[in-house]
Amino acid sequence: MGLAYILFFATVGYFAYQYLSSPLRRIPGPLLAKFTEFQRLFDTYGGRVDLQHRRLHAQYGPVVRVGPNTVSLSDPECLKLVYSSRTNFAKSDMYTINDVTQGKKTIENMFGTRSKDLHRKLRAPIQKYYKLSTVSKLEGQIDRSLNALCKALDERFVKTEKSFDISDWLLYYAWDVMAEVTFSEPIKGGFLQKGGDIDDLLYNSVEAISYFAVIGQVPFLDKLLDKNPIHRVGPPTFQDAANYCFKRLVERRNSEETNDKGNYDYLGFYLQIQKKDPTVDDETVVSWMILNVLAGADTTNMTMVAITYYLLKHPKTLKKLQNELDAAQLQLPATYSATSTLPYLGAVIKEALRIHPGVALMLERVVPEEGLALPSGDFLPGGTVVGMNAWMINFNKAIFGEDAETWNPDRWLRVDDEDEDAYVDRVKRMNDSLFTFGGGRRVCLGKELSIFEIYKTMATIFSRYDFTLSDPKKEWKIKNHWFMRQSGVDVAVKLRNVSV
Repeated sequence: MGLAYILFFATVGYFAYQYLSSPLRRIPGPLLAKFTEFQRLFDTYGGRVDLQHRRLHAQYGPVVRVGPNTVSLSDPECLKLVYSSRTNFAKSDMYTINDVTQGKKTIENMFGTRSKDLHRKLRAPIQKYYKLSTVSKLEGQIDRSLNALCKALDERFVKTEKSFDISDWLLYYAWDVMAEVTFSEPIKGGFLQKGGDIDDLLYNSVEAISYFAVIGQVPFLDKLLDKNPIHRVGPPTFQDAANYCFKRLVERRNSEETNDKGNYDYLGFYLQIQKKDPTVDDETVVSWMILNVLAGADTTNMTMVAITYYLLKHPKTLKKLQNELDAAQLQLPATYSATSTLPYLGAVIKEALRIHPGVALMLERVVPEEGLALPSGDFLPGGTVVGMNAWMINFNKAIFGEDAETWNPDRWLRVDDEDEDAYVDRVKRMNDSLFTFGGGRRVCLGKELSIFEIYKTMATIFSRYDFTLSDPKKEWKIKNHWFMRQSGVDVAVKLRNVSV
């Protein structure tokens, strides 16, 4: 009994000391968060931690302590303080989950590395290939997948009049697109052709990213689970995907050796880099390929699903978009050059990026040694983990309007009584605060490729098809495990009087 009392009071004393000595003790937040990260883990595991953070900020204000050493920020003014290219906020230990252990060696990738120098080394050689000037030359590969999508919709659903979950089919399409632009061919015939998963790639991707989202809240658990040297307990590995990428790499290299120039795609770009810089090994090329497909497909798919869902939930906006598309007399599949200048289509895409950002957790950073002075007057010492969430920032009413919680593409257009300067200033403020693609030197590398694909795809399918919700009263299902994934968008489809 005496030992039990000693342990009890020692534990209480430890937590009391931790609380009283913390430099964050004056930062408001829920009581449990001041002592443990496990509340964050359980909230994240539940699949809608974004709602919890919005409730906390509504209760406590723009600066909320969500862990013993972790602070959530919601003031858009903090974006440039934390994520600007000119600042030195490293990624937090959350991202160590993405490291790969080989023996006693730890290998970081471009997404997860905490090193500014390594990130620059991995990103700089490939960055130019994600600019619009290069992306536009990949339009033929995207068109192949877009035609395959239309063929699948025609044969499986238009002819049969069967309803289907369009979130599944846009996901298959997005993965096929990324395979086409990476390898100039879909993976093993393509997800669209199969109408489902291939070698559990989609399943494994979901499981791995869910593990990262949840265990990343308490990173030391990863050493006991996925990186346990005695018995691994973790998500499915991407070894099959890595093997596939390595096989494509070897085949392409052999074809070049036999004077076959191959195809214009990201694998070709990466091999060009390797020829110029022998220090770029095959493992680096494979990691670029894997990130290209995994990171590029899911978030683009989520935006396209959001556009479809909100248009069908708001028929007036759908009608307005289709009127604009019909007036443009597009040749299908639509080209980016013909669609990128359509104002209402652009507004619809921007609104979907705002109201349903693909990444839905805080993008964690570590405050540098000199500390961080906040607009609220609070000061965070060096070593504090801070983060901002697009699902907070993108709904800020001071920036996006009092109707920020609702779907309204018109917010991106000039209103009748608004002069040009006021309009330009208002849209600039919204664009500067839109956090969907992150910010600074870690901004999404594939942003322009994603937007390019979305313009073409949405213009094509809404020109060619009439979609209707199978049950207009039914809400979709969304789950936040890093990505805000959607399901249950059941639709029926008919051809319009336009042909591909």
